[in-house]
Formats: sequence, structure tokens, C-alpha cells
Amino acid sequence: MKHRLMTALIAGLITSTAHAGSAETGRMEGMLSVNGAQIHYVSVGQGTPMLLLHGYPLSGELFSRNRDALAAAG
Repeated sequence: MKHRLMTALIAGLITSTAHAGSAETGRMEGMLSVNGAQIHYVSVGQGTPMLLLHGYPLSGELFSRNRDALAAAG
């Protein structure tokens, strides 16, 4: 079950065309519908993708400094 959910999430991120953000800053974010759940994502930087997942009850803000540092290193 977890493997199918992760595969669906990654496929949705790769194929999603509904990005909100700025190409100038390299930051994109939006919502994906995966197996009936609405999932918010943030994409920053270039290069090999890295997926950061937080646990319940946290939010993606947990990774705000990580995203910036990883984007700068890429």
C-alpha cells in the first residue's frame, strides 16, 4: 500500500502541469490529487530530484531550510 501511494505521488509530481510559482526563482508549488487525497508540494532547484516527506502532524515547513540549502548546493 505505501509503495503504491509513493509511486502515485512521484508520478503525479513528474507529470503535473499545474504548477504555481516563478520560473525566475526556480520555485514551484501546487496541489496534487493522489488516491483521493490532496497533497501540497514545493519544488525548488534543479538537478536530481529529492523527495522530502514529513510525518503527521508536521508540515512541509519542517524542510524550509533544507530546501533552500539543497537548492543552493545543486
